[in-house]
Amino acid sequence: MLRKRLIDQLSVSDSCEESLILEFKNKCGYEYTSKLEQMIQDIHLSDDLTKQYRTYEKNIYGNENKLIWTIEQIQDKTHIQSELLSDILSGLLKSKLLISDDPLTLNSRIKLAENFISDKTRLNLNLPFRPNEQKDRSHLVKTTIDERQMVIQAALVRIMKRERTLKHSLLIQEVIQQLTSSFKPDISLIKKYIEILIEKEYFQRDSNNKDTLHYLA
Repeated sequence: MLRKRLIDQLSVSDSCEESLILEFKNKCGYEYTSKLEQMIQDIHLSDDLTKQYRTYEKNIYGNENKLIWTIEQIQDKTHIQSELLSDILSGLLKSKLLISDDPLTLNSRIKLAENFISDKTRLNLNLPFRPNEQKDRSHLVKTTIDERQMVIQAALVRIMKRERTLKHSLLIQEVIQQLTSSFKPDISLIKKYIEILIEKEYFQRDSNNKDTLHYLA
C-alpha cells in the first residue's frame, strides 16, 4: 500500500509516512521497516533529481522550459552511430518517453514528454539484435561452451592425477567445488566427459567396483 501511495502520489505528506515507518521500526525492528525506508529514500532521490533537471533545463533553455533537439544535435553530443541512435530513439518514441511529429531524419525534432506517465514499473528499452550482432552473440555462446568443456576435462584430469583413485560421485563433487567460483558446471556434462576420458584411456573403472575410477595416463 505504501508503494502505491508513493507512486500515485496519494500520501498526505512524506512526513506522515516517515512518522508511521518510525513507529513500526520502534515496535518491530529495523529489518521489518528497511524496505519501507528505502522506498521513501528512492522517492526523495527522484524528487531531487527532477528538481536538478528542471533547474538545468531552465538555465539552458530559459523560460521555454522544453527540451527539444534534432537528431543531428543528439548525435553530435553523444557520438553514437546513426544506425544505433535511430534504434535507440525509436524505442524511446515507442515508449512515448520522447515525442516527434516527423519520421526520423537528421533534422527531426525530438521532444521530451514532460508529463510522461506509464502503468509499467519498467520500460523495455532493449534493442533488437541485428543479424550480424546475433551471429556474433551465437559465436560468443559457442566459444564459451567450448571453453567450459575444456575446463571441465582439465579439472577431471587434474583431480584424478592428484588422487590416482577416486569414486565416481566424489570426482563429480570435486569438479563442482573447484569450478563453482567461475561457473556452475552441469552434472550431466561432467559425467559425459568422464566417459570420454575413460574411452581415451585417461581413466579406468575398477574391475571389482564400477563406481571407482583409476588414473592411467
